[in-house]
Amino acid sequence: MLSCVKNRKRLGAYLDGELSGGEKASVERHLQRCESCRSVLSDLKKLEPLLFTVEVPSVPDNLISRIRAVARGRQKQRIGASTSGWWWRAWAAQPWATKNATVAALILGLAMGTYMGLTSYRDGDPAQQRPTASKNEPLYALDALSAAPEGSIEAATLALLENGR
Repeated sequence: MLSCVKNRKRLGAYLDGELSGGEKASVERHLQRCESCRSVLSDLKKLEPLLFTVEVPSVPDNLISRIRAVARGRQKQRIGASTSGWWWRAWAAQPWATKNATVAALILGLAMGTYMGLTSYRDGDPAQQRPTASKNEPLYALDALSAAPEGSIEAATLALLENGR
């Protein structure tokens, strides 16, 4: 039962006299109706004399000063971490920050690519915008391989280009 679970949690405090008047009355009403909880309470009462025989260790003299020293050290660590300039790592580790930075980089890359594509052939037809060695002769990137033997990639490419005019 749900009320049994709730009231069994209070039985220790009930035995020690730590419950307020309303809580104490509620537990007593439940105990009048519930045999199972009365049994648990009687078992707890049997344990009470045994608990008084257990020797409780004394509190060390320097316990309070040790607790305060640890607390001061942790406070200094927190203050040092917040003022050391590493706050950006915590900010950058957020999932939304990483996603937003990725999206911004993609948009910037697309914008730069679009701008470069539009400005590279600004005047006229892109097919006619090839760089040339002279006005009548086109300059090909494979001209650097002019010393290559016949049957090379350069020769095949040049032959294709000459036939395509």
